[in-house]
Amino acid sequence: MTVKIDKLLIGDNPFNGVSHRSRERGRGVAAMLSEREIVKVIETALDNGAGGLVFSVTPKMLSVLKYMKEKGWNRELHLYPIVPDVLSLVNESAELGMAGLLSRFLEGLSVQGKLKFMVKGGLAALSLSPVELIKIYLDTEIARINATLPPGAETRAIFLHEVVTDTLVSLRIPNILQEYCKHIQSKFGVVPGLVTRNFPKLTEFAQFSTASLDLSVIMTPFNAVGFQMNPSRQHCEDALLKQNRLTCEVIAMSILAAGRLTLEQAIRYLASLSQLSACVVGISNESQAKKTFSFLKDNFVFRKY
Repeated sequence: MTVKIDKLLIGDNPFNGVSHRSRERGRGVAAMLSEREIVKVIETALDNGAGGLVFSVTPKMLSVLKYMKEKGWNRELHLYPIVPDVLSLVNESAELGMAGLLSRFLEGLSVQGKLKFMVKGGLAALSLSPVELIKIYLDTEIARINATLPPGAETRAIFLHEVVTDTLVSLRIPNILQEYCKHIQSKFGVVPGLVTRNFPKLTEFAQFSTASLDLSVIMTPFNAVGFQMNPSRQHCEDALLKQNRLTCEVIAMSILAAGRLTLEQAIRYLASLSQLSACVVGISNESQAKKTFSFLKDNFVFRKY
């Protein structure tokens, strides 16, 4: 499958109240931003060089897409959803219980979609097949996304959350990652992606796995201070130098190290890593969107596919 990932991507952490510097600060930003304001931030970022939106499938982001659809959004927008929404799953399972969580999960599906989920889910549960259960989850989650898509929006890749990716790698379970990648490609015709906080371990696992795991896109932290780069910045850089043998694209996230770095410092470091294909940056207002993406567009060139 041909991989075509936008070079500059909008991150949704500020929209969801996620801040690696301060949880309270992140929640405050998210509480202040309405769907209309988030859409304006996205529009400004797109006008200044951004090519797509990376987002966790949270209720807030589904609401933003629904708002776009209802308000007649009709411009090109490339989407890169991350599944599952781990934080919401944990919080809502504690608050609602499993029955309430299932009901929330099925919201937005058609009657036919709900029946299909219940039938397939029951059969998979009877067969005790984790792979089949994961496929059913993916089908249902992506159906929820597709139900909210505005005209002009196109899903370019679907990413597996780092909690799931890194757990499967740590437990050395390659077949589930392999089946995830195959299912995303064959069922939805888009690029499968993996998010990880341990790039060296994932790439080594993929390279030497007996399941011949074929990775297309990896999203992982790269920044000048080594923030979230496990086990170390040097290990991640060394793994990136060997990445060409894996023939996968690498998207840098956390490039500003949760505000520890300026854009100039971030770009100076990323420019030294010629193997990177793209980067994702979270922004919380229109001014920041314009400054960030116009600067990135004018001052940095990622490697060609």
